[in-house]
Amino acid sequence: ASGNILVMMLMSIVLFYAIYFCAYQVSSSITTEKTSKIIETLVTSTSPKTIVLGKTIGIGLVGLAQMILIVATALISAKTFLEPGVLDSVLDMSNVTPYLGIMTAIYFILGYLAYALLYGSTVSKPEDIQSANSPVAILAVIGFYLSYFTMMNPTSKLNLFASLFPISSPFCMPFRIMMGLANSTDVIISIAILVVTII
Repeated sequence: ASGNILVMMLMSIVLFYAIYFCAYQVSSSITTEKTSKIIETLVTSTSPKTIVLGKTIGIGLVGLAQMILIVATALISAKTFLEPGVLDSVLDMSNVTPYLGIMTAIYFILGYLAYALLYGSTVSKPEDIQSANSPVAILAVIGFYLSYFTMMNPTSKLNLFASLFPISSPFCMPFRIMMGLANSTDVIISIAILVVTII
C-alpha cells in the first residue's frame, strides 16, 4: 500500500504542476494580447468567449501532450536503464492500469479547464498578472495540499470530500481510483461537479 501511495503522490505532483503552469500560461497569453492590437482584430471577427475558449483548448492540448511525453519518457527510461525489479521494490505499479491512465487524463483536462478559465478571467494588464492571479494560485495550492495530505488516510471522510471538491478533485480522485476506493457513482458525481464549475 505504501508503494501505491508513493506512486500516486508522485502522480499528484506531476498533475498539479501540469495543471497549474498550463492554466497560468493561458492567463499570460490572454493578457499579452489584450495589450496589443491583435485582440482588437480578433474581436471584430469572433466573440471574446470563443477566443478565450480557443486559447484555453490549444494550450491545454499542448499541456496534455507534454504530460504524456514526460510520463512516457520516465517509464521508458526506468525500463531501459534500471535493473529489473529495482523500480518494483520502491514503487508498486500493479494498480497503474489503462483505466487509471484514462481517468487521470480526464481529470487533468477538467482540472486544467477549471483553473485556466479562472486564470483567464482575472487579468487585464500584464503588470496585474501577479496580484490578480494570487487568489487563484492560493486556491490551487489549497486544493493540492487538501488532496496530498488526505492521501495519508485514504479511507477518511476528508479524503472523500477532497475527491469531490472541485479545486482538489483533479489531484485526489485519480488516487482514490488507483486505491480501488472510488465507485463509479463517486467518479460521476466528482466529474459532474467539475463540469458545472467549468461552466
